[in-house]
Amino acid sequence: MKTLSIFVDESGDFGAYEKHSPYYIVTMVFHDQTIDISDHISTLDNALKQIGYGNKQAVHTEPLIRREKPYQFFQPNERRAIFSKLYYFTLNSGIKYKSFIFHTKKDFFKKIKLKEFSS
Repeated sequence: MKTLSIFVDESGDFGAYEKHSPYYIVTMVFHDQTIDISDHISTLDNALKQIGYGNKQAVHTEPLIRREKPYQFFQPNERRAIFSKLYYFTLNSGIKYKSFIFHTKKDFFKKIKLKEFSS
């Protein structure tokens, strides 16, 4: 029996349009559990350790981009290297992903009407 893992992450805000943050993004990551990616994870962990980021910590890209904790002391080339390692992990590991990008200025969320269902 196959098992598919699905991870969902979102970025952005449902609120009013803000010039500095015009998008709402939902990304789904798919991993077929019959495909062993443990070697790819080990390679990623080792590569991150070599550039000074290790101990099997999760990489969170928002603070990485903004140079916030725990990345505040990393140089731009070091932060770029972390992105690069994640990129090549994604390419080589066999995981799949799909992103849905919505422009909040177009009032996309105001057009969605949720229906209430009674039992």
